Amino acid sequence: KKRKRKRKRNKKSTEDASGGTTAKDSAADSDVSKQVSAEYTVFIEGLPFTSTEDDIRAFFDSHGCQDILQMRLPKWQDSGRLRGFGHVVFNSMESKKRALSDEVNGKDIGGRYIA
Repeated sequence: KKRKRKRKRNKKSTEDASGGTTAKDSAADSDVSKQVSAEYTVFIEGLPFTSTEDDIRAFFDSHGCQDILQMRLPKWQDSGRLRGFGHVVFNSMESKKRALSDEVNGKDIGGRYIA
């Protein structure tokens, strides 16, 4: 008979002694909501297989998209190389729009073109 795994549940945000959440907690909550939201996420493809997260972050920094919250870049299990695509979550809509504009879209990184 198979055992069922218990699902780990996220703890609810804790409140401070005054009964409300602090500004730091609310800022952290907004960052978490942005990370799971599709509004701030951009799908990118054409990434070089040999690049690292730092290379991709530097590429976006050089094109004016400095406020990256999260990068989800899948890798092959056997070799650890990037699969050539990923999702980048930005902190602001301006950076997302800039990443989707012609300033970044179609630019060369490591011999491949970002789309």
